[in-house]
Amino acid sequence: MRFKIRNTEFRISFSFFALLLLFLTTDISYIFVFVFALAHEVIHLIFINMFSVAPKKVSFTLFGADILRESNATTSNNAEIIIHLSAPIFNLFLSGIFYVLYVLIKYRLFLFFTNINLALGIFNLIPFYNFDGGNALYYFFLKYFTNRTSNIIITCISVIITIVFSALAVLVFIKFKNNFSLLFISFYMIFSLILKK
Repeated sequence: MRFKIRNTEFRISFSFFALLLLFLTTDISYIFVFVFALAHEVIHLIFINMFSVAPKKVSFTLFGADILRESNATTSNNAEIIIHLSAPIFNLFLSGIFYVLYVLIKYRLFLFFTNINLALGIFNLIPFYNFDGGNALYYFFLKYFTNRTSNIIITCISVIITIVFSALAVLVFIKFKNNFSLLFISFYMIFSLILKK
């Protein structure tokens, strides 16, 4: 499915719809995860429009959203850091707001919203090369090193993070038997590193 808003083309793949359908048939509460993940990407788009030109294409795939900007779009390293950190910080802010609401009102759905946004915020801040935290760290290194050196540093950090995360995922799976989410993420990280160009 494709559509265009102003100069930005949006593409939604079949795999994205299939994953969403799988989640919804498993547990309807996953719709809230989808909503907050979508809000996360909208925040990125807002900050990209603030500091750069509108993205050329936004693709929603099995592994989330991929925002492609024009090759001639120039943005400072500090602006890039802000762009990449904006959405996870937004999720952490929402997490705090919902937790306060839960404490005040004692409505359990607010606690669920707290946990969703906390997980989204922390997960995206992991310093892995194609996560928000890794991208922000890459642009931080670019302020002091060359592009090649920054790439090497981020790749090394990503390998270490993947090894630690994968070991943790296996331990959690062994202990709880049916927790596949961390294993799925660790497989994604491993294959991302293998396919990294």
